[in-house]
Amino acid sequence: MSPATAAAQLADRPQRFYLLDASRALAAFAVLFWHYQHFYMPLGTNVPAKGYSLREPLHGLFGLWYDHGHFAVPIFWMISGFVFAAVYLPARHSTRAFAVNRFARLYPLHLLTLVLVALLQIAILAKYGTHWVYPYNDAYHFLLQLFFAGSWGLERGASFNGPVWSVSVEVLIYVFFWVVHRWVGRFGLVLPVVLAALFFLLSLMIPATPLLACGQYFFVGVALYIVHTALWREERLLALIVAIAFPIGVFALYRGLMVVGLPGVFGSLLLILCAAERYVAPRARGLLGAVGDTTYGMYLWHVPLQLMLFVLLPAAMIPHLADSLWFLLLFLGGTIAVARISYVAYERPMRDWLRQFARKRVASRPQVGAL
Repeated sequence: MSPATAAAQLADRPQRFYLLDASRALAAFAVLFWHYQHFYMPLGTNVPAKGYSLREPLHGLFGLWYDHGHFAVPIFWMISGFVFAAVYLPARHSTRAFAVNRFARLYPLHLLTLVLVALLQIAILAKYGTHWVYPYNDAYHFLLQLFFAGSWGLERGASFNGPVWSVSVEVLIYVFFWVVHRWVGRFGLVLPVVLAALFFLLSLMIPATPLLACGQYFFVGVALYIVHTALWREERLLALIVAIAFPIGVFALYRGLMVVGLPGVFGSLLLILCAAERYVAPRARGLLGAVGDTTYGMYLWHVPLQLMLFVLLPAAMIPHLADSLWFLLLFLGGTIAVARISYVAYERPMRDWLRQFARKRVASRPQVGAL
């Protein structure tokens, strides 16, 4: 059965996956903890001072996020693949609508934070005579970032709002997904599994290529959606699959085989969360939805906020401030607050305006054959 047919027959399945919103928020938190080490990086370098991990607040409790938070990025990609499949496989959408929706959601905040980071890096250079963490803050890399091309292989290194690298490569995978998505609807589970395997094999031949890693995990997410549409009511069979995949994933992570471990562990958790979606209380959905809407802002705002601190405070003071729990809480809470305000006051209005503008442009065009 194709995913489109399965979706049509399951009219009562969840229209939004609120528990996935919560999981995205946890992944965003992991990235924030991972980038907390920025506070311990001497200016002009991207390597934290020796022994920094011993100074990080509550490292014993949050050590997994502090030390391995960067593995949240593949989890983001898997969730994106799942969500894209859920939105675009069951129903037909025009290419224009797809492009407008993606642009309207991603680009306004990217542009705002890019310009802000550029100004802050100029201020850092004027104040200290060197850069902060991400060194390639020149006109060439600004132009790349302006077109979301900062991690397409054209760059000389990390630049400006560094975390956007993962969104940069994902944009290309979005395009590839759109090209093949109708074939996914025709061939079902086979095609995303084959595509994920091909991206993995290519990554072995061309190592350290973020685009290939993104494609692999994204299409794992697409495959997970197809499994979900087939099994979301078959709880026993789903439990059996998870009971097999999860321990294999744990063992693979223990052996350092992330390419198997991350899909095994977090793919299993994703399927469980999606199966549990129908049990989410209606009152909780609004909160979880708001959390999900804020995660993109958390991802793109935390580096500009860190930069602001280095502009406003003496650089030598910041590592000592970062040792304290209150500073960690202020960083996390401040990032969440700014991200929420950003979504409500800027991202959502800009998204809606751009979509409305695009619709008006289409409506204003003369129809073929019109007098």
